[in-house]
Amino acid sequence: MVFTDEGRSLHDRIIRLALLRETVALSALSDAEVDLFRNLLRRIHASLPAVETASADFIKQERQALGMSEDAPARRRRGGRPG
Repeated sequence: MVFTDEGRSLHDRIIRLALLRETVALSALSDAEVDLFRNLLRRIHASLPAVETASADFIKQERQALGMSEDAPARRRRGGRPG
């Protein structure tokens, strides 16, 4: 990825804000708690492929239960309302 000068400047400003927010948010925790929190996040991140697999399996089972083919497009509701 190549940034324009304007894009690089925007990226740098966003990174500074993100780091500030992280510092303030984590300031409520001790160093040991921050280490634990980061370790927990790494473990959760490592499990995301299993989450995706479980989701795909669930969707497959639901489609089968509804008599839909596996390759049928997902049904979408307008306006985000049920029914």
